[in-house]
Amino acid sequence: MQRRTSDAPTPNLNDLGKGVPLSSVPASWPLYIVEFKAGRTDLFYLTDLTLDIRVGDLVIVEADRGKDLGTVVNDTITLKEVEAFEREKRERVAYGDGGPLSPGGQQGGGGSKEINPKMIYGKAQPHDTQCVRFCVAPCVGS
Repeated sequence: MQRRTSDAPTPNLNDLGKGVPLSSVPASWPLYIVEFKAGRTDLFYLTDLTLDIRVGDLVIVEADRGKDLGTVVNDTITLKEVEAFEREKRERVAYGDGGPLSPGGQQGGGGSKEINPKMIYGKAQPHDTQCVRFCVAPCVGS
């Protein structure tokens, strides 16, 4: 069964920008790693399966304070791969090795912190990228 945006649960306004626990993301929703300025990455999910999101696409995503523009750098990561990465990270932390950055952009030292993927709203439109180019961030996604 394909999920459309209208099938996705409606988030509480107080929870916007916080993401959802990884354990709450249905297996039918694909996961993506999106990169932002300065190489920061984070994990995102897509509820609208009619969108064809690929590596290199500019996307508008849920952010801590509204929306943000980023580039998809991984469009094939699975829930099992993220869980395995987290398990390995916790094991490395137990042995004192901080390890590399996680798909959620977290440094290895915070082994107990759960990854909370956020939503991809859609592909960026030309006006979204123009706004960023001219440093007028408030118009992203408007």
